[in-house]
Amino acid sequence: MKLSKTLSARLDDPRLFRQYAYVNGKWTHGEGGREEAVFDPATGEAIGHIPWLEAHQIREAVDAAEAAFVHWRALRADERCERLLAGTTCSRPTARTWPPS
Repeated sequence: MKLSKTLSARLDDPRLFRQYAYVNGKWTHGEGGREEAVFDPATGEAIGHIPWLEAHQIREAVDAAEAAFVHWRALRADERCERLLAGTTCSRPTARTWPPS
């Protein structure tokens, strides 16, 4: 499915819209080809699709998350805060209010 026209008009860079699963640092498709529609709850419009993952892909995602959490948990609270704030700072230049007026 292509990006819906109404959503595309609201994005600064439509290339950032991904219809994949992010697993262990990589964007990936489901191997079975099945997808699930994602809907805008305000309008009911289908805005994209996400892949259904196979059991081994889900296991890989869980294993990667558990491994990453070991490192995250070892950080001090101020270090975690610093990293989270860095992510929000990166997104602020293009941030918009929701819903758009």
